[in-house]
Amino acid sequence: MKTTQYLIAATIAIATVALAPAQAEVRRPSFSHAMDMTHTPAPVQADRTIDITPQTQWVNVKRLEVVQFVSQINGNTRTFTWQAPAHALKPFSLSDIAPSDFAAQPITVYIAPSRLSR
Repeated sequence: MKTTQYLIAATIAIATVALAPAQAEVRRPSFSHAMDMTHTPAPVQADRTIDITPQTQWVNVKRLEVVQFVSQINGNTRTFTWQAPAHALKPFSLSDIAPSDFAAQPITVYIAPSRLSR
């Protein structure tokens, strides 16, 4: 009887240790979750304004920089304010962080290092 209990306890312990890396992998934040973790600052907190035109293909921001994006679509002005995260990100689409009605064309966002994020 004790041997069976030890065998069951050992099996549970081994399974727990074996599953720990898989659980850690699941809990790691995804790219979209990392974007959600940044707060939305007020427009008056913006370090600078970036105008989005039909010719805009990419924008450059620095880590922790607060940027107000401004776009003119059919005479309507659309704006949103965003703070770049402190950690490094690969280039991504502006549509990942912008409101759905913000810009029609694909625009790539590049995030550069900053003195504030070192």
